[in-house]
Amino acid sequence: MWMLVGLGNYGEKYRITKHNAGAIVVSQLVEGLGDGDMGDMGDMGDMNDMNESSAWLTQKSLSRFSLRHNPSSYHMVEREMFNQRCVFVVPCCYMNNSGIPVAKAVRKFNIELANLVVIHDDLDIDLGRVKSRLGGGAGGHNGIESVIKHVGSANFKRIKVGIGRPVRSQSRDMDYDISIANWVLSPFKRDELAMLRSAILHEVNIRLKQFFH
Repeated sequence: MWMLVGLGNYGEKYRITKHNAGAIVVSQLVEGLGDGDMGDMGDMGDMNDMNESSAWLTQKSLSRFSLRHNPSSYHMVEREMFNQRCVFVVPCCYMNNSGIPVAKAVRKFNIELANLVVIHDDLDIDLGRVKSRLGGGAGGHNGIESVIKHVGSANFKRIKVGIGRPVRSQSRDMDYDISIANWVLSPFKRDELAMLRSAILHEVNIRLKQFFH
């Protein structure tokens, strides 16, 4: 069995931010795999203000996850993908604490670290590009750093979704027109979300096939 984790900050105001690229991708992967028996659905909350162009977990895709409601837990669903049984996980916490629910899910499903794939945003990759790797350091990504800490190893697979860096500032007092912290928490534009659901998702699928086989 494989586990695919999409990193992001949990909560309404973070749903379509750049830092949530991993969570967006995982929700779209699940949506593309169709429906199934989910068992206990939990409390769905108020979904009236959500729509597919503005939510990182759409009403349609969110309904496929079993919901949990504490910082050490996660959304999850099991599906078959490329002839492999997979558990899709989105942590229910802030990015810096991602490792806590990921480690919990790894233990629950008895996942070997060789079969753990973490999908996350990357500042040093241009928007629209995707890279993959096995192991290595966190590269300054707090979510990956937390996962490494709590699973006790860096030897898991990563798929990096590029979000690029903000435009360089013309001011001598600033490196960028917007701080990195504000940049990663800024929302994707409509055309960028469309890219996440098409070209980027296609690239992620290619890399998953390579991992699986």
